Amino acid sequence: YETDPLRPESLVVASAEPFNAEPPVEALVETVVTPVRHFFVRNHSPVPHFSPVEAAGGARYSLTVDGAVERPTLFHAVGDLVARFPVVTTVAALQCAGNRRTEMAEVRPVRGLPWKAGAVGNAQWRGVRLRDVLLAAGVPAVGDAASAELHVALEGWDGIKEHGFQQGYGSSIPLAKALSTEVGGEVILAFEMNGEPLTPDHGAPLRVVVPGYIGARSVKWVKRITVQPEVSSNFYMQRDYKLFPANIGWDEVGQYWDRASPIQEMNVQCVICRVDPAARTQILGDPRASRSRTPVRVCGYALAGGGRLIERVDVSSDHGQTWTYATLVQKHRFGWCLWMATVDAEPPCQLVARAFDESSNTQPEHMASIWNLRGVLGNAWHRVTLPATSSL
Repeated sequence: YETDPLRPESLVVASAEPFNAEPPVEALVETVVTPVRHFFVRNHSPVPHFSPVEAAGGARYSLTVDGAVERPTLFHAVGDLVARFPVVTTVAALQCAGNRRTEMAEVRPVRGLPWKAGAVGNAQWRGVRLRDVLLAAGVPAVGDAASAELHVALEGWDGIKEHGFQQGYGSSIPLAKALSTEVGGEVILAFEMNGEPLTPDHGAPLRVVVPGYIGARSVKWVKRITVQPEVSSNFYMQRDYKLFPANIGWDEVGQYWDRASPIQEMNVQCVICRVDPAARTQILGDPRASRSRTPVRVCGYALAGGGRLIERVDVSSDHGQTWTYATLVQKHRFGWCLWMATVDAEPPCQLVARAFDESSNTQPEHMASIWNLRGVLGNAWHRVTLPATSSL
């Protein structure tokens, strides 16, 4: 880890080696596009170091495209891709499947990094379409019978030791997703983030960005792209990032790994990031009018998977008995939307937020109902307590 890059001091460290960290959630609502310094970092190993020449201390970067293609291809540099394929820009949110794991761990212990609610970010990505690269290599087109059950395995240059064997971090997505033409949902081989070259922690020189899917599928430092008839055999596709019922623990899970499908699309998520005072008023006509209530301005983020828009965000200060509609900022199918609501609160109380997507998918009320041994897809109503001594 001695060659790992320097990191922003503002990040909250969940693990030092390998480095994993998230920003304070308050920073996430400052701008719709998350600055790199406030973007969470998820690593499984030391950060790979690449060099223009072999003798300079790092590996020479290359990308191999192979498997069920007519023309296997080796790209010796990112410039080879830029010279051959159109460069595009898209906005997409990435979220670790374990975001909000600490809340689920309050129900029962879980295994995994102790993420709070900041393992998420919304960025502008620039690169080439994975679809263009695969079609140039001669992959079966969508609609072709040969493509219906194919998958695209993605492997990174990082070296990870798991259960006695070493491999790059890996994942896979259905070929249909890799060849998607949906605006904003196209899978990108990205070399820029927010208008600047990728940083080492975010996958430089080249990473995959899979809009609408959990962050685990957006492989960094991508080394190999393989079209194949089955999902990736990588540890992180076969023995991680899967969802099990609450009654299955680590003693029983061995018999269920092969029966569970890998998680792909994100679920609906909504988080309160900031609470500020609004203009103080006396609520006329309220039976509690003798008490001075406190209007508060509540801000946060919301997102959904699979390109589904966030349709509504509700905020409550009375445990969900009544709800206030939030104002949504810049809804985006594959990015997040920020939101803001002014709610009358009477500390001590608990603020609660929930979201609905355009298919009416929403969030469960409590983490207990979705507890799972890895603490993934934690998306219960988000709660923030305002104490009686609050200065709001």
